[in-house]
Amino acid sequence: MSAIIYCRVSTDSQAEKGISLDAQVAACTAYAQAHGLEVVDVIVDAGLSGKSTDRPGLQKLLKLVVARKVNHVVSMKLDRLSRSTIDTLNLLNLMCQKKVELHLVDSGLVDSTSTDGELMMTLRAGFAQAERRKISERTKAALDRKRELGQRVSGKAPYGYVFQDSLVVENHEEQVIIAVIRELRDEGLSVRKIIRALDKRGIYTRMGKEFSESTIYKIVRAP
Repeated sequence: MSAIIYCRVSTDSQAEKGISLDAQVAACTAYAQAHGLEVVDVIVDAGLSGKSTDRPGLQKLLKLVVARKVNHVVSMKLDRLSRSTIDTLNLLNLMCQKKVELHLVDSGLVDSTSTDGELMMTLRAGFAQAERRKISERTKAALDRKRELGQRVSGKAPYGYVFQDSLVVENHEEQVIIAVIRELRDEGLSVRKIIRALDKRGIYTRMGKEFSESTIYKIVRAP
C-alpha cells in the first residue's frame, strides 16, 4: 500500500516544540512502517501558514489525490494540512471522494464517512482555526507593545527613523524631509506633485532614488 507523507511548518509553528520538519518526517515514517505502508514520496511546505491551501507542497499532494495516484496520506496532525475549518473539511471530502485514506500520527486513521467521525473532524478543524487566530492575536499584541515602547519590530526602519540597538529613534535629516513633505501637502499639492517638487529640490530617498507614491502616502497619513 503506497503512501505519501505530508509535513508543514510555518512561521507561527516553528517555535512549537516537537513539530520541526525532521521530527514530523521521522514520526510519519515510523507510523507508515508500523502500519505496513510503503512511503513513495515525502512532500513538505516550509515556512508557510496553514491559513491557506495556496502552498506548493499541498497543491502537489492535491493533484496526486485528484489523479488517484496515491492511496494513503500520512501527516503528523490535522492542522499540518490546514488551519482553516472550511479548507480542512473540503480536503477531507476530496480524499473521501477519491478513496484516499488519511492517517494522522496523533490519532490514527481518519474516519470522515460516519456521522460521529465527521463531527469529530469538524470539531478538530475548528480548534485548529481557533488556535491560528489566537497565535495571530498574540503576535499582534506583542508587536503593538513593542511599538509602544519604541522597540524594533521589523528588519528595516521606516523612513524618518533608524535602529539604535533594539530601539527605534528619529533620523534628524529624514525628519526634516518629512516636514517638507507635509508642508507641501498642506499647500494642497497632490502626491505626484510632491514627488516632482522633491525631485526639483534634489531630495531623494535614503537609497538615492525618487520617492514612491506609497512612501509619500505613509508619511502624510502618519500621526
